[in-house]
Amino acid sequence: MNTPPSFSHRCWRAVRRLVFACATLVTLVTLFYVIENWRGRRAWERYKADLTARGERFDLPGYAAPAVPPEQNFAETPVLKAITYKARTDMSVWSKFESVRGVQSYAPMSDGPIVGKEDAPAVLAAFKEIEPELDELRMAAKRPYAQFIRNHTNAFLADVPSFIALRKLSQFLTIHAYAELASDHPDRAFDDIRAVQRLADSLGGQSTLVEAMIRVAILGLTLQPFEHISQECCILPDLGPASRTRARFESPLSAVAQQT
Repeated sequence: MNTPPSFSHRCWRAVRRLVFACATLVTLVTLFYVIENWRGRRAWERYKADLTARGERFDLPGYAAPAVPPEQNFAETPVLKAITYKARTDMSVWSKFESVRGVQSYAPMSDGPIVGKEDAPAVLAAFKEIEPELDELRMAAKRPYAQFIRNHTNAFLADVPSFIALRKLSQFLTIHAYAELASDHPDRAFDDIRAVQRLADSLGGQSTLVEAMIRVAILGLTLQPFEHISQECCILPDLGPASRTRARFESPLSAVAQQT
């Protein structure tokens, strides 16, 4: 006469079956993912080879904006190279901009008014110390390209332009443009605004989100002065190659919309 299995024996047998079922399930799932990963890798390699044969690039440097000759690059002007990058700022140059006083109460550096006719002479006099640097920027703004040179293919690892310096330069040039407009010199004001736009252009290309936002903010500074210039001048001066390729001064912000 057979003795029925004990309760503990039945439990142990059930546990062994459960363990075997779980191990089998894990093995099947693992095998499924291994096979699918292998199939996916093969499909990707075939697709990549097909696109490569058509001339497509899959390396990040292949999509980097090509370097431009320094003599044709607005961002390579000496004053910008001296103050743009935090790690290699020339304090002897930057201190000249820091020493400017008497303009901080005007828009866009504050919520104050724009420069009026009665204030224009004093404002222009306040910029006298950095007038050579501003002239350098105005002349360089006529160059066909504007591109900050990156020292790394990854935008997040490259030296970042000093947004504080770019903002201050843009605000100074905008206030200077208002003062020139109030002094009945729209052509000079236009040169200031063109320099501001070239500062914004220099942040194009391989932009991070922060750089794109700074770029839009800089371009926004030019809207009101541009409206004044448009009212003063029947024919606007030529912006150079950029304006001949696209009517960007219909609205400065429309250029951003087209590039982002």
